[in-house]
Amino acid sequence: MKHRGLPNLCWLRPLFAWMITALSTASISQAEDDWAPSEYLAHVKLDTSLGMLAVPITIGSKKGLAILDTGASYTIIDTKLRREADEPLDEVLLSTSNAPIRLQRYRSPEIVLAEMKCSLETVCLYDLDFLKAGRGMDVDAIVGMDFLSRFVLFVDYREGNLYVCEKLHVKKAIGNQLPLKLMNINIPSLDIEVSGRSVTAALDTGNLESLSLDSDEFDRLAHEQKLDLDCKPVAVFALDRSLNWQLSSRGRVGIGELNCDRVFVTRSNQCQIGLRFLSRTKWVADFPNNRFFVRPGAFYSSIDHGDCDGISLTSFSNDLIISNLHTGCVAELNGCKVGDVILEVGGKRVKANDQPTVVSLLMTYREEPLRLLVRRGSREIPLELPK
Repeated sequence: MKHRGLPNLCWLRPLFAWMITALSTASISQAEDDWAPSEYLAHVKLDTSLGMLAVPITIGSKKGLAILDTGASYTIIDTKLRREADEPLDEVLLSTSNAPIRLQRYRSPEIVLAEMKCSLETVCLYDLDFLKAGRGMDVDAIVGMDFLSRFVLFVDYREGNLYVCEKLHVKKAIGNQLPLKLMNINIPSLDIEVSGRSVTAALDTGNLESLSLDSDEFDRLAHEQKLDLDCKPVAVFALDRSLNWQLSSRGRVGIGELNCDRVFVTRSNQCQIGLRFLSRTKWVADFPNNRFFVRPGAFYSSIDHGDCDGISLTSFSNDLIISNLHTGCVAELNGCKVGDVILEVGGKRVKANDQPTVVSLLMTYREEPLRLLVRRGSREIPLELPK
């Protein structure tokens, strides 16, 4: 009896490959769906080139940008939007990342944040031009915890997703859960571990560092690592416009089960987890129920590349200047110096008003080296940051 050979099934291989790819993609999409809330009040696509949690806002009839700042106890609008007939109601002490300051409070105009009408009775007024000078951003408001504390925030910064919810609506676990505490004037905080020591740190989305420690905690960390404690003053564009004495170090940071090595740490007036660290994760702040959830994001790495790879930038006149470098950061090790004027990034000319774009590039490049051209004195010097 003659047996026939098995039919040639090679033509099925592309189909199997497509099915495997489709199933993998579906599982990833399903994981994303499990993280994202099933019900929400607003979904905002974040412009990550701005380097902050910036969302659209309408104040009266003016459309503009607002910064979501969990490190500010009250909401602030720019003094240029004050109505002539308005009189101050009282003064409040505003908690900021550097030091509390006194601001006058007024009746709130009609405010629509993203797709939500803000039911705020009062707002503080302050001249926000310092954000334009320091960050190259036209900002009309800083939205603080007097509004944010009512909601649940889902933030995946690197993917550009922000959800604002009334309640926590999820299908399953969304990350490692930690208790969220309120400190100072309604400012949220977390208990974290820094190089083996428990530290209570404010959750501050207005702080652009990865992690800031108060003087006692920072000096302890620096002493353990035998660092030189001579530090230079650098301008920080904070509400009180004070000079902040900064020094960079590196430490191991644990937030729940999420552990990161070589996290950039700076000295400040208080301990804070900043946006540079948070931007590497997906996180959920359930303010009404004092809960915080965190898990690695799409660009998560256990090694912290720091504040713009260790570079602090300042706009002066029409120039974009390196105002500070973290000790031992990638930029310093590859030739950048304080005072360098950045002329080109990735082959494109840049000026002072390109600061948000440059910050974003320095935070996210990883697939290939990033070429810089800087002016140092009268010389133009090409530099390259490795991937």
